[in-house]
Amino acid sequence: MPSAAKVLVNGKEMAFDAYTIGGNTYFKLRDVAAAVNGTAKSFNVTWNANAKAISLQGGTAYVAVGGELAAGDGTAKQALPSAAPVYRGWMEYAMPAYTINGSTYFKLRDLCSLMDITVGWDDATKTITVDSTK
Repeated sequence: MPSAAKVLVNGKEMAFDAYTIGGNTYFKLRDVAAAVNGTAKSFNVTWNANAKAISLQGGTAYVAVGGELAAGDGTAKQALPSAAPVYRGWMEYAMPAYTINGSTYFKLRDLCSLMDITVGWDDATKTITVDSTK
């Protein structure tokens, strides 16, 4: 199901195509990279087609591929478990992920923890906060 939570990135409200799966909110990997681009926590995302693996390069600018930070259409989608491994440097990280319409979605807290980005939740306002300045 599409997530109804408001999202603030470094204090600025941003639209994401995010989904609630099993009680957790999943965000498109490239959307998160685009949202924190230009900050101290910038990271790039690459896909290795031969290895069928995702690589994250911290401390580097995100290179857009198109379609990032586009709001979703508000409808439920089929989410299939993703088997693609995720690497940061030479380390492989196991994180639950789903493929929705050809894009990979991760739990925001898992992804941000890996990239050293702070995530918070305000239950009163149903707002997710992402802070790449801490």
